[in-house]
Amino acid sequence: MAFQGSEGDASRSVLASMHERHSTEPIEGADPYGAFREPFLSSLLADALPIVVDANVLRNDVGRTCRLGRRTVLITGANTRAFRLYCAQHVVEEVAKHGARWASDMKVEYAAFADVWQGSYLPLLRHVPTDSLDHLLLEDERARVKYLGSMRDPDDVPSATLALAIGALFLTEDKAAYEAVHGTRVDTAQLRGWLDPLRDGGDAAELQQMFSLSLAVPMLGLAGVWNAARWLYSRSRLAFISAGVTAAGVMLFTPAESYRKAWAFSKDVVSRIGDDIVMPQLQATDRIRSALPPFPEWNDLVQGTGRDAALTRACLYRLARCRKAPLHAGELANELPMLGIGQAASRVGKMLWGNPCFFQPHPKQWQVGRPIET
Repeated sequence: MAFQGSEGDASRSVLASMHERHSTEPIEGADPYGAFREPFLSSLLADALPIVVDANVLRNDVGRTCRLGRRTVLITGANTRAFRLYCAQHVVEEVAKHGARWASDMKVEYAAFADVWQGSYLPLLRHVPTDSLDHLLLEDERARVKYLGSMRDPDDVPSATLALAIGALFLTEDKAAYEAVHGTRVDTAQLRGWLDPLRDGGDAAELQQMFSLSLAVPMLGLAGVWNAARWLYSRSRLAFISAGVTAAGVMLFTPAESYRKAWAFSKDVVSRIGDDIVMPQLQATDRIRSALPPFPEWNDLVQGTGRDAALTRACLYRLARCRKAPLHAGELANELPMLGIGQAASRVGKMLWGNPCFFQPHPKQWQVGRPIET
């Protein structure tokens, strides 16, 4: 992160402290109905980072957690809801099938491996059926996935298809799978550098919360003054006028030097917020975007896959990252980009009912994926 000077050191220290605190918080999976809820204030933040993980990355991450005795960036970020972890069914099956051998290969006790997997990872993973996603992809995307399946590694096809469909950060150390999703060649260093965007994602989420809190204090102060003035006006107009005159008198007789100091202080606060919070957050967000696979233009999807498929993919894209999920069909319709096609709530609702990758944890509320039953 591009912090400058001692203020940057202080901001970095605050971030480290926040991450450390989050790493020890209880794991919060889905509620008893299968909904992955977020605190109300989180709905005011930017989108969560959708992540599709393959089995090898999960294996290594679980092993790292066992060896270090603390949670990794992946689980800490998912538990704070900064990340959304999606996976295809075969990923969970592979961990269940090969877990004992993997633990042995990593020189980790299988009991510890299983305990970490079941207690920290499974509650945060969201299973998405991938059988119905092929028709949502453009021709060149389908061609890359088909090549992956027929010539390279068919086991990675469901995960690659899912990552493409929702535009997720794809965590894999398999070169063929990465290239199928991104459509570009990758070297070994870049392939194994997936921790960097995760760190950026965690930092960006914390910085945005810090920025929101820094705005909340003056906004609450102004709201308090406004509500007090309205209350006073409703009780006594004479008292309201008297208070106004008193305030004007105080302002009139306040020394000019006090105003200069207040202005200098305000400028310093705004400058520090910009340098230590806003700019690092924007830089981290830009780095995250560069790590995501390219996502087609909506018009290209409408032309290349058809209206129904484009609408389905738009709903997947928004619902996979929207902080307000689960959503009603009408709420989701309002969140969608303009596709230039019919996208009224009734049509969105019909599409949600007919697609297995959407899950309804509560009546008429929808999310992408469902919890994994253990």
